This record gives sequence, C-alpha cells and structure tokens, in this order.
Amino acid sequence: MRVFTSPSSAKHTVPAGFPETPERLDRAEDACRDAGMSPDTLTVHELEAYDAVTAVGWVHTDDRVKRLAEAAIPWRAKIDTPECPVSPGTPDAALDAVRTTLCALDRILTGPHRAALALVRPPGHHATRRSAMGFCYLNNVAIAARHGQRQGRSRVAILDFDVHHGNGTQDIFWEDGSVFFCSLHEDPRMQYPGSGFTHERGAGPGLGTTLNLPFVTGTKGEPYLRALEEQVVPALEAFRPELLLVSAGFDSHREDPLGGLLLVGADFARMGELLAGLAARLGVPALFVLEGGYSPACFDDGMRPFLEAWHEGRLVG
Repeated sequence: MRVFTSPSSAKHTVPAGFPETPERLDRAEDACRDAGMSPDTLTVHELEAYDAVTAVGWVHTDDRVKRLAEAAIPWRAKIDTPECPVSPGTPDAALDAVRTTLCALDRILTGPHRAALALVRPPGHHATRRSAMGFCYLNNVAIAARHGQRQGRSRVAILDFDVHHGNGTQDIFWEDGSVFFCSLHEDPRMQYPGSGFTHERGAGPGLGTTLNLPFVTGTKGEPYLRALEEQVVPALEAFRPELLLVSAGFDSHREDPLGGLLLVGADFARMGELLAGLAARLGVPALFVLEGGYSPACFDDGMRPFLEAWHEGRLVG
C-alpha cells in the first residue's frame, strides 16, 4: 500500500482545544511508519496537475470554494456550522486534500500498486452537497468516486467505518444507483450528526444502494466485526464494484474522546484482514481516505494494526 500526504495540511489551523488538529496527521504518519509504510509527501507540482476547483463542482452545488475563500479573509471565521472554523490557510489545505486524494487514486488506477492511503486533513465525509459540517469542508471520498467514474470505473463502492455517520457522502449519492454507500457508526440517537438509521436506504435509482449499520453506544468488537463479515462484505460483493473507496475513521477506538464505541487494536486488525480479503476477491483497487480519530491511541492502536493486517492479508490473498 502506498501512502500519500500533502505539505499544506498544517495550514488549516484551528482554535485552542479544537479536536481536529494538525498533530493528528503527525500521529497518522507515525502509525504508517510503524507499520512499515513511509508516507510520500506530494510536491506542489504533482498536486497542481489536478483541477481541484472543477472536481469540487462534481459533488458540491453551492460554490463551496468561493465561500471558503470568503470565509478565510477574517481570522477565525467559520463556514455553515460552528464546528467548521476557517483560517487563512484552510482553503489551500482543503483543496490540497482533494488533490492528494485524486493523486492517490490515479496511482492505483494506472500503476502497479492496488491500494493507497490518502492521509488528508481536513476530513470530508460530513460535507454535504450544500453545506460544510463536522470538521469537513470538501467531501474527499465523494469527489474520488466521481473521479473514478470519469476514469471508467462506473460502479463504485464506498465503505465508511468512522464512528460518526458519513451523512455528507450519503447525501451526495442518495439517488445514485451507481455508487453503493455503506456506513458503520455509533447510534445516531446518541452521536453526531444524528443520521444513519437502518431505514435510510436511498431513493429513486439509488434505493437499496445505501446501507446503514448503527451500533449502540458501548459496543465492543465482536458484534461490530460480525456485522462487517456477515452483512457488509456480502453486500459489497453483491454490488460488484469496480473500485473500492474507504472513509477510514479510527475514532471507533475505545479511547477516542468523541466516540462511544469500544474497539481495540485486535478489532482493527481483523477489519484490515477482512477488507484485504474483500478487495482481493473483487479484484479491484482500494483507496483509503483518512477521516476521524482524535486520540493518539486511534492511530497507535487503531491505524497501525489495521495497516499491518491489511498488508498481511494482501500477501495471503
């Protein structure tokens, strides 16, 4: 698995005490190195090859880039919701997160590697068509899905295992039968953003291509992994995607301060094994895009064992 990151991610500065910090990415990079994967920091030249503004327009319908730039002029402004602060460097960081994601995707679509991890911030899965939400400004994984389709991968599956429901991704593909969206998350009655109930299944041409699996607060690894193995994996196999995208949030770890699920390192390792086997059976490239994780343990005892297990699973597969 190749790992890619952007030099501009730290430009997105946040108020004191804000959970989504530049240090998160430092922890994630350390976890990758501990798993034997050295992050590749993309150059400005590599990133400039991607027209991120046009790509944002594939999924967002509210002139998001312009509004981000306008919000960045006053210091410590925000866009749409209080949990989306905007600093002068936020627009560059958000656009480079998109570019990094697209570059990582192209590397696995055209190169010898079949899997990549985009270590990006700010994250993206809460960003809806018309609104920034939940630390998220531009929906990186949704834009990647559209890019993959433009590269000929017409059927795309998105798996989201962040502790928070990927409401933005669901919103974007709600009526799109060409994209299968599946989210495992904490009970929406107890957790932000309050969506992701089992009855939410899509609409119109997209009816049945949304699968939500909420878990009660305090759920440990066994029932979570059982659902992944017995419900998620068969559903993804039945959809027969040509590309697998994963919104990889590690805040289901028991030590995450914002989450209420109780997964540990061994659970994330099993997730890595299951997804490695799934990608191998499907014969498709897989792109992982970083979402949440707000404690060092989410990376030390979440991302690291996940990546190690993915690597071993791919070798076996």
